[in-house]
Amino acid sequence: MYCPALNQPSGWWQIGIAGVSAAISFVICILAIWGTRIRAWAAGPKLRIERHDVEGGEALALGDGSKAVFVLLKIRLRLELSAKNCRIEIRRIEKRGPVGGFTDVPMFNHLQLFWSPADDRAWEKTVCDGDIIELGRLVNDGEGFRPGSRWTPIGFSGNVKPNETIRYHLRAIAEDVLPSGWEIFEVSWDGQWDDHLQEMWKHLQVRKVEPP
Repeated sequence: MYCPALNQPSGWWQIGIAGVSAAISFVICILAIWGTRIRAWAAGPKLRIERHDVEGGEALALGDGSKAVFVLLKIRLRLELSAKNCRIEIRRIEKRGPVGGFTDVPMFNHLQLFWSPADDRAWEKTVCDGDIIELGRLVNDGEGFRPGSRWTPIGFSGNVKPNETIRYHLRAIAEDVLPSGWEIFEVSWDGQWDDHLQEMWKHLQVRKVEPP
């Protein structure tokens, strides 16, 4: 069918401009409604690690009769996104010296932390916001605070003994997750023990340290 308007160059330009304008208006509407979520999906989830505070309760009795206090950390992921095949490793350890400065503790291998509750099969797992990882535990057996790793190297000197302070540098490894840099947690213990957690946290102090 012959249409005189479409046979004019200006007619095709007008249709094209109208189509582009409609497409731009559609995109603007989509961004206005779902812009935050779209930007998050485009950039990928960003994983953070925070302290998971357990204020009350008592030390947990173990099978051998000893008692333990567990220091737990929480995975933080924005929105409802998840991170596949995730593992958390200690990649660097620093110990505070007698004059206040920190020096590196020798490490020959990275230490992979346990998920909580502990599952020996789950070396890597899909994690969501709020999942828990074990930084370590203090058992009243004289060994001090020890990292919650799957293995302990021979000659390992990264436990926190009485009146010591150690910084554990963590790194999260997962698919489709933006690197968040170092997650550093500082553990100090004055050597005192108390079965009540509210009192125990006064002796075993844990804080997150911003990377330099």
